[in-house]
Amino acid sequence: MALAILLVNKALVGSVLQLYYRFYLWVVCPAGTHPIS
Repeated sequence: MALAILLVNKALVGSVLQLYYRFYLWVVCPAGTHPIS
């Protein structure tokens, strides 16, 4: 049970970090200038 909760938390944290990373690229870099679009 605890292991499942840890896995879910890890997945959620990864998703949040990925969203922050995309938002950071979108805000800091103008559209089309960074390799990740």
